[in-house]
Amino acid sequence: IKNNEIKIVIGTHAVYSSDVEYSDLGLIIIDEQHRFGVNQRKELENKGKKVNVLSMSATPIPRTLSLLLYMGMDISMIKEKPENRVPIKNGIITPKERLIAYKKIISEVLKGNKCYIICPNIEDNIEYGTFNNTQNVYDYKEIIDSYIKSINIDKKIVVKILHGKMKSEEKEKIINDFIDEGIDILISTTVVEVGVDCKKATVILIEDAPRFGLATLHQLRGRVGRNDLQSYAIFVDTLNTEESKERLKVLKNSNDGFYISECDLKLRGPGDIFGIKQFGNMDFKIADIYTDSVILKLASLYADKIVKEGSIYTNPQYIGIKSQLDIYLKNGYII
Repeated sequence: IKNNEIKIVIGTHAVYSSDVEYSDLGLIIIDEQHRFGVNQRKELENKGKKVNVLSMSATPIPRTLSLLLYMGMDISMIKEKPENRVPIKNGIITPKERLIAYKKIISEVLKGNKCYIICPNIEDNIEYGTFNNTQNVYDYKEIIDSYIKSINIDKKIVVKILHGKMKSEEKEKIINDFIDEGIDILISTTVVEVGVDCKKATVILIEDAPRFGLATLHQLRGRVGRNDLQSYAIFVDTLNTEESKERLKVLKNSNDGFYISECDLKLRGPGDIFGIKQFGNMDFKIADIYTDSVILKLASLYADKIVKEGSIYTNPQYIGIKSQLDIYLKNGYII
């Protein structure tokens, strides 16, 4: 790479490691950009001089959305879905209604389809902060196996576990078996959030849904509905608070990643645009980032126009603005 013998590099987070040097880095394409931290993306950009950056995501995180709106980044939205896709039906249930979800899962499996069950934990009694006392994949497999045994059906239903601590070869085999014919129900952590394309998957049951961010929930939901069959996303609201109901209602009412991101922005706040925080309130003296988004966007466009045209130094209508800028600069403000 350093000697320019390789023209295109495709890699994981390793591409921005300190010991990786680029001879003339000109273009960076970041897929699933929400999985990269702010500093990580910046480290990669700093490996070139004037680097063009294309960031792609089905679920822009709130900070990225605010950058797109107010910091001069261009945005393109692909609203269309592939042909013959049926909109996913979304449902929110309480823990007491789990049997409804189990019946739906089994009915889909009996049709020859496949199902995901997502848990936040790998196993019990692990210190995960707020994730204590939540569902884990190993205990959940016992629950599902017990339920299948209790309903006395003729078909043999294969249930397997998948999580990030497994060896790569084992994970790859399980995923391939799930995509093919070997596994009917996959009980997994969020390791399947991206990159798993099982056309026959029609149901995803997400346990402890309030514990996950809206972007993660939307990405997980994207594991189903990848064919022309009706698919279902079921979110288990284990908190059952007004806040959890409000958040999950966003997912129930929409399958649009940009809409979900906007709602996440309102619920969590845009974060520190100039810093590294991904969420939290941003204080304005006058403007409000939600209600005044149009005028903020116009201000960004005009500021960009002034800088590009250089007319701030020559056009009389900008003289007043220039004098104000000079005052700010003299007082040590960064514009």
